[in-house]
Amino acid sequence: MALQSRPRIGLATNTQATIRLSRLSDHMGVKPIATYTTVILAKIAALSHDPIVESAPPFIRARADTVFAFVVDPSYLFLWKLTSPTIRRNLLPWALAVFDWDGTLVDSAHWTHRAMQAVFRHYSVEAPTLETFLHEISSDFMLFYQKYGIPASATRKDLNAIWEQYLMEHPEGLMLREGAQEALTLCRNMGVKTGIVSGTAPAVITHGMERLGIAALVDQIRGNACGKVNELRQVLAHFRLKPYQAVFIDDAYEGINAAKNVGMTAVAITGGFDATDRLRSASPDHVIGTLREFPTLLKRNSIGAD
Repeated sequence: MALQSRPRIGLATNTQATIRLSRLSDHMGVKPIATYTTVILAKIAALSHDPIVESAPPFIRARADTVFAFVVDPSYLFLWKLTSPTIRRNLLPWALAVFDWDGTLVDSAHWTHRAMQAVFRHYSVEAPTLETFLHEISSDFMLFYQKYGIPASATRKDLNAIWEQYLMEHPEGLMLREGAQEALTLCRNMGVKTGIVSGTAPAVITHGMERLGIAALVDQIRGNACGKVNELRQVLAHFRLKPYQAVFIDDAYEGINAAKNVGMTAVAITGGFDATDRLRSASPDHVIGTLREFPTLLKRNSIGAD
């Protein structure tokens, strides 16, 4: 079939296209089929300035100028496998929102710095300053500790045990970041699954969620994540979702890179551990200052948008 320069699909000729779109949805492993069929039909209509797009949900109208490689004849739909990951992310709504813990959901800079000091006290080594800690710590924290004098014989398990003990015994320094509970609640209300992927130990995260009253708002936790790529893939596999159906929000350069490597939408949040310039250098899809800005993105990119 020859490519058409201005593909069109009318409301009266949608039956065969819908059948094929439903089959495509089955192949893609997404559901509900009817929702995604509506999204795809509306996006096709948007290419040809069809009036149907005027009645589409906001997350479709917001991207009406997106260019992607769908062609309808009107009963044939193809080239899904030829579309880029970026186009796929722009086409399908989010079914999963994954958050980092420290610096993203919780304001924990001073709290975690005190835990770091406990580690250095244990080994009788002078601890780096808060500024140094915030500037240099990453999910691969062993490099940081060894750089500043923690002996190479100390294992990740050893350091995690000291860190975890301090945080569990001193929960008073932990607080949610602005808009965190509202963002998680909106995900729940809109049927978007939620997860946490973090370098922090799962027990510490769980204890913190219970203390802060958000445990019922998180569906999946992956802690002790080093690099976060594997853990993000595990969360996607748990929910049987494709990367382009999910978003990851993180305050660190490494986390943004991990989301991009996996193929998820990457949202950088400033005001956490990494400086804004460093975050932007990872080329995130979106940058927000607080989680109060996340609902706007979610509503634009969610199945539940209306």
